Amino acid sequence: MPAEQHDFGTTAGRTAIARKAVSRPTRTLLSSGRIPKGASVLNHGSGKATADAAALAAAAAEYAEYDPNHAPDPAALERRYDIVVSNYVLNVLPPDIRNFAWEDIARTTGGVAYITVRSTGDKAIYKGKKYKDGYKMATGSFQKPYTAADLKKEAKRFFKNVEVIDGVQSGISWTISASDPKITGEGEPETPNRQDKPSTHNKALAQQKAAAMGSQDAADEAEIDEIKHLAGMDKE
Repeated sequence: MPAEQHDFGTTAGRTAIARKAVSRPTRTLLSSGRIPKGASVLNHGSGKATADAAALAAAAAEYAEYDPNHAPDPAALERRYDIVVSNYVLNVLPPDIRNFAWEDIARTTGGVAYITVRSTGDKAIYKGKKYKDGYKMATGSFQKPYTAADLKKEAKRFFKNVEVIDGVQSGISWTISASDPKITGEGEPETPNRQDKPSTHNKALAQQKAAAMGSQDAADEAEIDEIKHLAGMDKE
């Protein structure tokens, strides 16, 4: 994200969770083989999701992450990646700031982006007060619940090809794949030289975190706990 653009961490930083297990969207990508061996991966809006970072770094040949609060490395946004993963980022951003995040994702996607957001099935969001196209939560953070159609429509402003790959109407999240970005021209980053590996340090750090953390099985129940945390319900 260019320096002159707004920092999307203003609200997102309040919702970052230190996960002890790999999130469902990341597990799904890994188990379905959507992150092939040899791929370069950007973890967009990585937050405090250490387990996700470690899992993605272990699977990728090259790994980088960007988060304005927890991994504020603008250089990570100045190249293209085979795969961009953005989990639960867009749903915590008000519309104007969200557009900048979408542009970042489109600009850095050289192959495909996998984007996960909270869905309208996430009833905890509705405990907040209506604000713009979402809700302001008790914690002061923002949440937007998406229908599958909402997410596809928004994504098609930035990508030509969009497909829902995970989620059900009664579930708490949707995941899409998006490819062939529409952002072109001035400011478009060059495809990196495959011999350049600026993310090697990030990959090593993530792997060190994984070793320190140890292996833990992810439980879907953890997703419910996260929802309560995001909505401020665990403080009531």
